[in-house]
Amino acid sequence: MIQSSNNKTNLIVNISEDGWFGQSIGPYQHFAKSKFRAIENNTFLVRSANKGISAIINNKGEILKKLGSLEAGNIQIEVPLIESKNKNKNDLIFFALLITYIFIFKLYIKNNDKQ
Repeated sequence: MIQSSNNKTNLIVNISEDGWFGQSIGPYQHFAKSKFRAIENNTFLVRSANKGISAIINNKGEILKKLGSLEAGNIQIEVPLIESKNKNKNDLIFFALLITYIFIFKLYIKNNDKQ
């Protein structure tokens, strides 16, 4: 969950407690979702996770540096400033899909009521 984001947001910090997942797929799912958050917000993401995958991900979803779930250590990189006028452009896509879904659902209900 991104608490707030605007045009000047340049970095998302994701701290995750993945230890309770054990050896399941959970830490890998959390890591995959982090990549999508970086792309959606057009910003770099730094992820720190105990017993999970820690990484620095750029705004294109590419992993720049990474520590695996069983590795200990630190990673660092210089994060460039990304200024963009359309950081929240994906909100518009979400609402367009939501309205389309509601329209199709109402049309489906209407057609089933006639039968």
